[in-house]
Amino acid sequence: MSRFTHDPDHFRAAAPLTIPLFGDQQFGLGCFQVFLCTNLRYELDIHRRSDERVVIKNFQGADISLDAHPSAMSILEKIEEKGGALRAGFDCSIVDTGLQYSGLDYAVAEAVCWTAAFLAMAESPTLETTFEPARTAFNACGGIPEQKGIWAATELGGLVALKGFDLESVQAYGNSLDGFIVTRTSLIPEKSIDASSKDAAEAVNQLIEGTDVQSFPSAPTDILLGRLSGISEANAMIGYAHTMIRDLCAESMNLFSSKNIEPFEFARLLDEQENMRGEYLGLTTDKMTRMAERARKAGALACSGYGNDGAIVIYAPRAQKSVAQTIESEGLVGIAVDSGKGVCIEDI
Repeated sequence: MSRFTHDPDHFRAAAPLTIPLFGDQQFGLGCFQVFLCTNLRYELDIHRRSDERVVIKNFQGADISLDAHPSAMSILEKIEEKGGALRAGFDCSIVDTGLQYSGLDYAVAEAVCWTAAFLAMAESPTLETTFEPARTAFNACGGIPEQKGIWAATELGGLVALKGFDLESVQAYGNSLDGFIVTRTSLIPEKSIDASSKDAAEAVNQLIEGTDVQSFPSAPTDILLGRLSGISEANAMIGYAHTMIRDLCAESMNLFSSKNIEPFEFARLLDEQENMRGEYLGLTTDKMTRMAERARKAGALACSGYGNDGAIVIYAPRAQKSVAQTIESEGLVGIAVDSGKGVCIEDI
């Protein structure tokens, strides 16, 4: 737990790259997501200015003033919570942690980091938004001051479970789960997670229609699967996949909350999820499949895609080096990541 007085003159905000292990495509259905907070971090070193300007130093290799930069609006739209920072006047120096040069999509980590920093700067911190990174940062920073002039920044680390948009349901597990490699192919799946979620919502609505089940996350699996014969074949396939992935996510929650995580059981869950993603939801490409096969031959226990941009997480607890070399032989960048800290703000 980190504390500092309100409106400090010098502080640092940091957020990790978070890898979604389970439930990535089901967030809109109110299901759990399970993330790994990694040791790849995005950090800002923040100093108060004597004027009212906000300057971002080392932004894509240059210093920019937010109130004068042509792309300021697009930056502000992405981070949403901007008012407090613009009123206050700060120099925000990007700390080189290597994340921005990893080739991975760190947009969410960046957005969480900026939002956490700007919330801390605000005169009256409030947040009314459905923007996922902003809500995550808001929750991680305590939501509101514990008392006037005091902020508490919860350090979420390791495995983090987040249920839907419920700010009260964030839970961090103390278990560390190391041995991961992440990479990204240049080919993007034809179907995006957003499109898959919309299709799933339609399928799920049909599944629960005519029953006394009102909630997909809490619906008994046998009731949902029993309804498959009454809906279209396409929706039946989608409904089946999302129902089974939901159950896998629930299994992962039980696994992660135990004292010891069994690597092969975790690998089984991750592989089953990827099979569902590829076979029923179209969230894969031939190149992603070939990459996963080569990674397994090099010693990986499991592989799964995540996000919308062809990213893959590979679980190789005893073969990170050989798997990374295999990925690089394909012309891709393989980044070994371990568990790390969550969002935090520290007075300096």
